[in-house]
Amino acid sequence: MNHFCATTIAVALMAFPLAQNAPEPPSKDIIDRLAETTVLVLSGEGGGRLSSTSTGVIVRPNGVILVAYHAIKDAKEVQVRLKTGDIYDQVVLIGTDERRDVAALKITASNLPTLPVGSGQNIVAGETVYVVSTSAGLPGSATKGILAASRLADEIPGAGQGYRVLQFTAPVSAGSSGGPLLDAAG
Repeated sequence: MNHFCATTIAVALMAFPLAQNAPEPPSKDIIDRLAETTVLVLSGEGGGRLSSTSTGVIVRPNGVILVAYHAIKDAKEVQVRLKTGDIYDQVVLIGTDERRDVAALKITASNLPTLPVGSGQNIVAGETVYVVSTSAGLPGSATKGILAASRLADEIPGAGQGYRVLQFTAPVSAGSSGGPLLDAAG
């Protein structure tokens, strides 16, 4: 994998606020939207040996993907698989934010469906949230829960400092790291 860290990203996948009096779209629509922008990320130690699977989310139509940094940190090979079945072996690391555990990858693709990154500023505990991930390496795994809290990482032992952490009840398992979290407004 080529490592080009010209810029450091400082983003987190967070929910968009629910608009006042807006009708809630059906959860199937939200899950379908999430699934088309969610990718499987395979990381390896070289020679085709797999060391981890994780989830990424397409945030730019030109192939920019956000993923959990810890999932690709020491990888010698990274492969990205889209919902369409397209596989990309040429993956470039374009930025990292180790403190927030976020990395930006780039694949040579265009016109991809995207999920915009929210600020998380107006989120409210108790809101319905959705996660679509490649849980256990199985793309399109969907779960639903509630946003339990938003708190500073400083309040959580070992989590770091200087950013917010979202606590939610949607069940997730191995391979879900890096997956998107959306509120009921999608």
